[in-house]
Amino acid sequence: VDLLEIGNLRTDNQGATALVLERETGKYEFIPVPYQSKEYNFQKHERTLKLDEQGRLVIEDSIKLRGSLSSMLRQILRTKEVAYNMFQNLASSLYKGGVLKNHETTDINDITKPLTVNITADVNSLKTLQNDRLTISLPDQIINPDLVSIENRKLPLSTGVPAIYEVNTVIKIPQGMKVESIPGSFSVKGNCFNIVRTSQSHEEKVVVNFKFEKECTIISVEDYPAYREKMQEVIKKQNALIVFSNN
Repeated sequence: VDLLEIGNLRTDNQGATALVLERETGKYEFIPVPYQSKEYNFQKHERTLKLDEQGRLVIEDSIKLRGSLSSMLRQILRTKEVAYNMFQNLASSLYKGGVLKNHETTDINDITKPLTVNITADVNSLKTLQNDRLTISLPDQIINPDLVSIENRKLPLSTGVPAIYEVNTVIKIPQGMKVESIPGSFSVKGNCFNIVRTSQSHEEKVVVNFKFEKECTIISVEDYPAYREKMQEVIKKQNALIVFSNN
């Protein structure tokens, strides 16, 4: 069983061509299966980064998933040992060397609603303390540079089904410190996608949010140069550092 949420099509069925046959008359026709809207395939994070009592950086991440990734995780979570190894690998890959501390999920068999995964991990590797300055590197990479590493394509680029990727992060300001710098906000819009990052500093926290919405499924050879240019613009801006200094 795929364990896809009710209402979701498999990704390999979307954009395909279906044969419809009338049993009574024997007539048939080929009908294109449309792609579902991006709201059917999403990955949304609500994160908090803070220093614990030992001064180590810890992340708490609540991830809501719907679509193909949710289906894959539900199937893996059926086996306890495999699931634990998966969470360890997930903490390491999502948070650039993070070490899993705790994890929990909602009912994997309830496909009437998205899957929620809660992860707590030690991410001290994202922290640098030097000359009374604390620098925290956010682990998010909105666009993988490998996506547009080829300068000129001879074949179209497949980017998957329409989807939403969203990460909202709260960074607690350490006691006795103040905000020195935060990542810049930006917006990059293409013909079939929109990427936005906003950053704000508050009295006790820094909030960095980004959202990547895409309708693209196939990028033609002709459209690829313009697509690549926009993606490279995001790649140049996406590295995010928050710097705190002593009061």
